[in-house]
Amino acid sequence: MKTRLLALLLCLGFTSMFTLAQEAGPPEEKPKPWKDTLDLSVVLSGGNTEAETWSLKNLYTYQWPRTQFKASAFAVRKELTEDNFTGLLQDDGSVIVEENSDTETLEEKYDVELTLEQQITGSWFWDVHAGWERDRFSGIDNRVDIHLGLGRYFVKTENRVFKATLAAGYTDEDPVVEDPAHDDGFSGFRAAYDWLIKFKPRGQFTQNFQASTNNDESDDLRMQLDTSVVNQFTRHIGLKAGLLMKYDNNPSLIPVSVFDGAGTQVDTIEVESDELDTVLTMSLSIAF
Repeated sequence: MKTRLLALLLCLGFTSMFTLAQEAGPPEEKPKPWKDTLDLSVVLSGGNTEAETWSLKNLYTYQWPRTQFKASAFAVRKELTEDNFTGLLQDDGSVIVEENSDTETLEEKYDVELTLEQQITGSWFWDVHAGWERDRFSGIDNRVDIHLGLGRYFVKTENRVFKATLAAGYTDEDPVVEDPAHDDGFSGFRAAYDWLIKFKPRGQFTQNFQASTNNDESDDLRMQLDTSVVNQFTRHIGLKAGLLMKYDNNPSLIPVSVFDGAGTQVDTIEVESDELDTVLTMSLSIAF
């Protein structure tokens, strides 16, 4: 009797444990503290004219309970290779054709940004932002800036985020052409906002705006607007459309070669680059 009762209790115990395990299901996987997204676009053409255009953008984020770190990198490069043919007449009347290739870089932009954000209380936070930029076709060989700011989250939900920051800092520039009327190092203010909207099931809209001033020159105002829309086909793969616009009210100087009527270079002058640069991309987005 005791043996049967013990067997029955064991059977009931295992049955209860199995039932509870089934109801509980597998343990939920904790969300990882980091995210990384890579956007890649490549265009290659060959034949009589060879062209190569590629753009790359990467955003890495690491989240602690009250601290967030972001590292972003952006690069665009375009090269054009043209084949030049020259015919050489020989003494016997034949012609030897020689082929020479000439490769020219038509566009080259690089940008790196690092941001450390620390929550103060509630929706307020402070952050440190550092950036490096190179765009020789806009007259900038190197530009480095660092800013310390105070910001606030106006909206912060699972599907909506909007925050704004006001910061003060210092910028140091290394222009392609030195401008005696412009100081390469200066202090200034930086205002920025970040906007995020998630659409069901896998759509997302993001926008980042930045405006930087020069305390030494009131007309030296720079603005940047980076907007993108992505649709994820799977959890890791998506298609992204992006538009980057950069405006400089006091653009840097760029060199321009002067040729005579025979095609011989006789001088080099400096002119202002365009105030507005735009980059439109359609890229494959890979989320890790």
